[in-house]
Amino acid sequence: MPVNSFTDSDIARITMVKAAELRAADYGKFAQMVAEDLARNGDYVRQAVKLQDSAEGTFVTLPFPGGGWM
Repeated sequence: MPVNSFTDSDIARITMVKAAELRAADYGKFAQMVAEDLARNGDYVRQAVKLQDSAEGTFVTLPFPGGGWM
């Protein structure tokens, strides 16, 4: 279409749609960052639980210095 065939309304609509598209892309990037952070935090929690279970198992099965078991 020739440049002169666009009305001010057409240009305003195109500008609004482009702005909405850019905003949606930014929200998508933000959502992906949050999801990655949640996944990483989940890894930390699982690792902490594993370490706690390991520590509890270690302390329960070690003998006391004076004899006997915990």
